[in-house]
Amino acid sequence: MKAVGGGRNTTVKRGWNYATDAKRSPGSTIKPILDYGPAVEYLNWSTYHQIKDEEYTYSNGTPLKNASGRHYGTVTTREALARSLNIPALKTLQAVGLDRARDFATDLGIPFDKEITESAALGGGKDVSTLELAGAYSSFGNNGIYNEPHSVKKIVFT
Repeated sequence: MKAVGGGRNTTVKRGWNYATDAKRSPGSTIKPILDYGPAVEYLNWSTYHQIKDEEYTYSNGTPLKNASGRHYGTVTTREALARSLNIPALKTLQAVGLDRARDFATDLGIPFDKEITESAALGGGKDVSTLELAGAYSSFGNNGIYNEPHSVKKIVFT
């Protein structure tokens, strides 16, 4: 993380920092953390693992669509992630299992207070801060090792 802005032209002590305190739905940015990362870790999937992007429903029968509204046939996990396809993401989460996906996210600094549901595969059900998300993503470039993120709040030149 290079920089995070919490507000401009404000002086607040013990106040609200929009950059680190605000939590929002992660949307598709959660897919590497809950879906594809655990598949690599626990199922030994490669980025070339094939998944069929087709008409599909959640386990409860609710239809699921990609943002484009179309299906791409058999795709690799790499392509599914690059296109941010929802159906392969859900299929991946189902293959991994909800408990293992939750444990993987917790190990990357994104703990879940309750059981997760299939909608979590697409970013539903858990709000995260930019700091939490940056910390989780940094593990992918650090051989899978999570280091709790911190920020430099002040630099003093002497």
